Amino acid sequence: MSEDLRPYVELPGSPPTSAGVYDTLRGGKDNFGGDRATAEQLTEIIPELPELARANRQFLIESVETLARMEMRWFLDLGSGLPSNSPAKDDLHRVVQRIVPDARFVYVDNNPNVAAHGRALLATNDLVRIVEADVRNTTKLLQHPDIEALRSGGKPGAVIAGALLHFMPDDEPQRILTTLREWMPEGSHLVLSHACPGAMSKEDLEKATAAYVAADAQIYPRPMEEIVGLFDGFEALEPGVVPLKPHGPRRTNAPVTQSGHFVGGIAVLRNR
Repeated sequence: MSEDLRPYVELPGSPPTSAGVYDTLRGGKDNFGGDRATAEQLTEIIPELPELARANRQFLIESVETLARMEMRWFLDLGSGLPSNSPAKDDLHRVVQRIVPDARFVYVDNNPNVAAHGRALLATNDLVRIVEADVRNTTKLLQHPDIEALRSGGKPGAVIAGALLHFMPDDEPQRILTTLREWMPEGSHLVLSHACPGAMSKEDLEKATAAYVAADAQIYPRPMEEIVGLFDGFEALEPGVVPLKPHGPRRTNAPVTQSGHFVGGIAVLRNR
């Protein structure tokens, strides 16, 4: 069996991962026992978290669908987790290619097991690639041949950072986004969602952070104004950068009552 066809299986003592925890919360099947235990811990702290995770996923699906209809022809999904090649799943490349069959899509993840298994799953789709890389080394990432090829024609596309940048400390998200913005052709779009603590108590926030540390990930939920600031240099599309709702309209300016939640937005890169 080749390296790329290794089964995605749980090894004894497999530690939880942030991707596996998120997959568990949104009702996926690509997770292990440690992931499920951590997700259960988090749900005890934030009972509505599974609904919020599903709302975040639905936001990403609706966003790429919108951008495909706006004639974006390439998509770069950062910190993607494990895609599938199953028609029953709404993987983002499938959503896009149902509208634009010749759209190119690149997934990026730093987990070697995810990358190896993803390449095997996507082997029959020549327009989809998965790259194993650390998004924090953004300049090197953008030099990867599969990613350089996306903008080779100079046409605008979309960069997706869904539930990713809250794992980056301090000003690292802004540094990453600045590098991406300088690389993106004019008219390209950014899709971004990020954890916001809202009205969480200090105690609950510390408990949630500790659960992620146990999953080998430090999380940095940011207040609304800091998340809005991540869109500097882009022009947000209506309704702007707003909380993501589990029910009803996905993105509205209506007040949010949850203690912790996701905030998301779509933005376009206009004249530099």
